[in-house]
Amino acid sequence: MQTDTQKALDTAQERIAIEALDAVKKVLRSHGAYLNDADTDHLYTRISQLIDVVPRVTRV
Repeated sequence: MQTDTQKALDTAQERIAIEALDAVKKVLRSHGAYLNDADTDHLYTRISQLIDVVPRVTRV
């Protein structure tokens, strides 16, 4: 069972991943390139994985 804090963190991480994906898509569109659904899903997954890893890497 997740705590309220963990749920809030998961929601924030999801929002960050969506915003990052939107930014990448915007840059691609400005150069005339587009992502298909499979590429979008794959990129979202990779961004989410990075967001999960970064806090652990930056802790000292």
